[in-house]
Amino acid sequence: GVSGLIRKAYKTLNDGSWLEIGGYEGLQDNSQPGNGVGYLGRVYLTHQGIGNAPGEIIEFDPDKNTVDLLRRVDHPQKAGSVPQADIVASFQDALVAAGDITDPHIWYMSRQGVPYDWDYGAIDEGRAIASTSLPGGRIPQPITALANLVDDYLILGCTSSMYIMRGDPRVGGRIDLLSDRAGIFDSQAWCHLPDGTILALSHFAIHHIVPGSGAEVSVRDLSEGALPDEFLHFSRSQHYVNMVYDLAHRGAYIFFTPRDARAGGKKKGVAGDQPEFTNSGGGNGGGGGNEPPPTIGGRGQHWFWSWDTKGFFPVILANGQDPMAALYYDSDIPSDRGVLLGCLDGQMRKIDRSSSTDDEVPIDNFAVLGPFKLTSSEHVSAVLLEAIPVFSHATGEVNWGVVGDDYPERVIERAIDDDFDAEGVWESGLGFHEKPAVRGTYFAIKISGNGRTHWSLEAVSITAREAGRTLRA
Repeated sequence: GVSGLIRKAYKTLNDGSWLEIGGYEGLQDNSQPGNGVGYLGRVYLTHQGIGNAPGEIIEFDPDKNTVDLLRRVDHPQKAGSVPQADIVASFQDALVAAGDITDPHIWYMSRQGVPYDWDYGAIDEGRAIASTSLPGGRIPQPITALANLVDDYLILGCTSSMYIMRGDPRVGGRIDLLSDRAGIFDSQAWCHLPDGTILALSHFAIHHIVPGSGAEVSVRDLSEGALPDEFLHFSRSQHYVNMVYDLAHRGAYIFFTPRDARAGGKKKGVAGDQPEFTNSGGGNGGGGGNEPPPTIGGRGQHWFWSWDTKGFFPVILANGQDPMAALYYDSDIPSDRGVLLGCLDGQMRKIDRSSSTDDEVPIDNFAVLGPFKLTSSEHVSAVLLEAIPVFSHATGEVNWGVVGDDYPERVIERAIDDDFDAEGVWESGLGFHEKPAVRGTYFAIKISGNGRTHWSLEAVSITAREAGRTLRA
């Protein structure tokens, strides 16, 4: 991996240790990471320009243990000028770049097999090309993402449209409009599924890009209009956007981190010749050393989207630990597999759903059941006498609270705000120790963990009786 500011790089060795590699020191502290791609045994990353500054392509060579701007790398086949781009991909045995701030409608392709040759004046079939030299090569909208679809297609995502490159444009390949409505939010706002197809996030939906029979490719809306309202307020100019598919949990994490966010504490150094690497229960984490752990509630807003239910589930991160980069690490060692996050505080973390804390920060976890009625009519109230939970055998101690009210929306608001009519503690296999005798037309039960124990609720059995007509205030 490479740190967010591209100051240092690390690579894993065969014995599981990490080797620190000196990075390029020319970038400023407010430099912004773009995306990256592996190509010819090296990693090519982009640095996004600040304001009107152009982007840059950076080469990480793990064999030579070097990190430097691609335009500064000395190579015998070096030719032409490396484009000033902040999006990069590999396709048809070439490096592809886009996101030139001076003309975001243009894409560039290096010579086949030579990422150092950007001489667009050559005439052989493997030459470097710029889209301006091809009929219809200039994309009508600014290019926001480059995504490989199996081996034959390259998706060019735009602000509100998608184009598809079919085959090598140097030898008869072509570019077609794929969608005139759906775009790709940003350079990292997409991910591959295990079968090589693509999940992509637009401003209004999650899309599945799938090859069909022959040369057909389709774009399907999977979120079915259920995208959270918050997505409408995000901007690629103001947020890092990362999307990564979690194979183990059959869904995609979507991270929105403000570009002007900064970690809440001091940036940690590297100890023991390896990057700071910690486990995190929900993608968050923090603490370490002698510094107090950050509090819950980072500035970013994040979600997990389930492939099975098509639902969105909020993910709350600790202060300073919102990710600027995310990927799924598919290791030969099962325990090493998982989603890795490059966080604002300079640490790398792994999402670990078995962890009982977020890197020593207690997890603020709760569930609200309701609103529900206990009578057949809205005009008849009830008294909730007893509730007996059914927990899994491994559940630890949890807190409960009950709210009764004559309005369904109010019971939810009060439950979330801990404005209970009765409350207490449940242990595995036990119900209420005291009968709550809570009256209302609608009820809600809030269950919350103590931040350091696992709990799993299977069902709640309730005993109630009618209490007469409802008197609404």
